[in-house]
Amino acid sequence: MSASLEKSRSDALLSAAATASPAASKGRGRARATGGDDVKVLLHSYFRLVATEDLILREPAELAAIALGHKAFAQHRQVGTTSVRAFNPSTDVDGWESLHTVVQIVTDDMPFLVDSVVSALGGFDSGVHLIIHPQLNVARSMTGELDSVLADGETTVANPAVGLGRESWMHLEIDRLPDASLTEVESRLRQVLGDVRAAVEDWPKMRAHALTIASELKSATPPGTDPHQAREVSRFLEWLAHNNFTFLG
Repeated sequence: MSASLEKSRSDALLSAAATASPAASKGRGRARATGGDDVKVLLHSYFRLVATEDLILREPAELAAIALGHKAFAQHRQVGTTSVRAFNPSTDVDGWESLHTVVQIVTDDMPFLVDSVVSALGGFDSGVHLIIHPQLNVARSMTGELDSVLADGETTVANPAVGLGRESWMHLEIDRLPDASLTEVESRLRQVLGDVRAAVEDWPKMRAHALTIASELKSATPPGTDPHQAREVSRFLEWLAHNNFTFLG
């Protein structure tokens, strides 16, 4: 990135942090009170993977409202669950507005999320205009209350009452949908992401089972089986297990 683009990016995020209200606000997309340094950490982590060219097209107040609204939505989530909301943002409720429908997701970090979500949204004939997908280290209490979003690379917290976890927060802006369709969008995404979780949790067990069978075929050929074929099957299973095949439960 050129020095001028880097400065533009830094200026955009600093301006966004400056617009964030230190007081909690009412509304669906308003975050609770947050310290200035916490806001800067959140904005940097949240928009880290967004192209600078896309970032500087947005008003600073809009950037702050998007990130803080997502944080407010993420305030309570138990590990092992997925939070999904679809909404048509308005200035009165969310602090920003858009011609697009917005989908926001908070879940445990895992593979296949983006492709699965985009594919599911395709079922509503809705094109995707923007994806913001930060993977964040966060601290939560045992009851799922969000304590803090950590800076990139930070892996420790001073508060012994919270635990660290890796989460995926997804913000997608899609073709505008009527309000009446939003509940169906949320329901469909919860179902798809539940399937993703099941597949991801089953994958290491299935991979381990494949490697166990491969080892058994190497050590002892089953009765009535050609030894050459057994070795071929063993090598094939090992090849599959070394990231050459996606095991789905």
